Amino acid sequence: MGTNYYFRTRFKELQESYLKQLKKIGGEPRNEEWIHLGKKSAGWRFCWNPNTGIDVKAGRVVVTRLYLLSRQSIQILLMDSFVDIMDEYGEIQTNKHEFLDMAFSKDGLTGDLYNQRYYPNGDPYDGLFKGRQEPWKLLGYNFNRKDSYDFETDGLIFSVDINFS
Repeated sequence: MGTNYYFRTRFKELQESYLKQLKKIGGEPRNEEWIHLGKKSAGWRFCWNPNTGIDVKAGRVVVTRLYLLSRQSIQILLMDSFVDIMDEYGEIQTNKHEFLDMAFSKDGLTGDLYNQRYYPNGDPYDGLFKGRQEPWKLLGYNFNRKDSYDFETDGLIFSVDINFS
């Protein structure tokens, strides 16, 4: 059991731009306006949604992002006074510092650690995430295992898939 978190900005033009970019990369907003940030499950580290589209065309890598995959970029975005953070139960997170402390914490399991511990000899998902690492590798992200469904950068864990909950 875990809790999903979302964000939106009350700055209309920026929100429209975010939603347009989200659609472009194949993401789906919640209630037509809330953009998925990630999920926190008991005993696990926060898993961020990269909200990034990667398309390989004619040898070129085209990247569409809602934010850079870094602590600083995410902190600047979420600390903006026009941005709201909401959990999946509709509760607005009024203390953004508390939310970021939780989401930036390095306490808990990652997908890699879980797989290493409980599935040392193979892919527990029977190829479900096969091929999803490749676009991320083109951008220079590294994976510890071939069955990894998340990766770490700047001390944060990101999913390889933007449509997860």
